[in-house]
Amino acid sequence: AECYYTFVRDLTERKRSEEEAKRLHALIKQEKERLLALLNSISDEIWFVDTEGHYTLVNPSGAREFGLSGHRKTRARKLAKRPEVLRPDGSLRPDEEAPPIRALRGEWVRNHEEIMRMPAPGGLQYRLVNASPVKDAEGRTLGSVSIARDITGLKKVEQSLRESERRFSSLARQLPVG
Repeated sequence: AECYYTFVRDLTERKRSEEEAKRLHALIKQEKERLLALLNSISDEIWFVDTEGHYTLVNPSGAREFGLSGHRKTRARKLAKRPEVLRPDGSLRPDEEAPPIRALRGEWVRNHEEIMRMPAPGGLQYRLVNASPVKDAEGRTLGSVSIARDITGLKKVEQSLRESERRFSSLARQLPVG
């Protein structure tokens, strides 16, 4: 007598899992595209440094400012040495004082002013930088994020205002009082 065996497997749960995985993948892709659009639309420079000291994310504003292209990892300390960076008093800023490096050590850097000497002759760019550590849900440091804003125009207006005030004060002191 011949014997036949038939095996039946219910694939309903597997199909549901596959559909859920596709749905979640589409949501992740949509969120990633939205985050990328957000980063690309911000005129300030945005930088992420991983715990090994590599810049692993930079928005187009930052890439343009430093002449970076593609998604190559760049060592934070190497990039910090590219332009000459000065403190607000004009003294040279050591690389270890760079806000992203300080944030990697756990420091929150707020409204840090710095001056970058740009390649153009005499070109100085005044910047306001904020940086903070980035931590995961368990509190482990993943890296640091920095946001840099060009405040050169504001500094020029401030300087013009100080100069105008100085001239006005000088004129007021020299005028005879009636």
